[in-house]
Amino acid sequence: MHHSHRTSQIFRFIFLFLFLLLSVETVRCQILPFQSYTARDGLPSNTIRVIYQDTRGYLWIGTNNGLSRYDGAKFTNYSTVDGLSNNWITAIAESPKEPGTLWIGTIAGGVNRLRDRRFTVFRPGPDNTSNNIQSIDVDSSGTVWLKAWDRMYYIRGDSLSEVAPPYGMDGVRYSFSFADNTPWLVNGNRLFRYERHTGS
Repeated sequence: MHHSHRTSQIFRFIFLFLFLLLSVETVRCQILPFQSYTARDGLPSNTIRVIYQDTRGYLWIGTNNGLSRYDGAKFTNYSTVDGLSNNWITAIAESPKEPGTLWIGTIAGGVNRLRDRRFTVFRPGPDNTSNNIQSIDVDSSGTVWLKAWDRMYYIRGDSLSEVAPPYGMDGVRYSFSFADNTPWLVNGNRLFRYERHTGS
């Protein structure tokens, strides 16, 4: 009787041991090999604000000291010396209509279009606050939508225009989102959809 009970305990122990061993091996197999990159490897700064991968596979890193492109082997950096309006990067987006054309938002410097290695700067407002770009989205037609502080703008071609705020929201800060090629504005418990044909 005691022998049978002891045998049962031994089998339970062996089963538990094998289960834990297999669990540890499974977890070990799921550990991903991470590689760390810093300014020593070529980044312009260790403070990363945004990361974006374009359709060509390049990885774009926005920092507080410039923009960097990683091709899998090395970093290529861009700063105000190269034409950026400001080195503090806040947002990056690519035009689906023009693969390779990037839009880069900055603090106090508006938005930059990077096309054929040349920067073109668009500034929504006259002061630093109005040129703080919070987010950028590009729809399928190539229209660029910008959220800057308490205003929203869009760029078509080389023309920048302000989106008229919804009734009662002039001067009120709101959040901006983008879905199904349509801009949405949110303020508290109020939700607005921008109608392209009416511009409101």
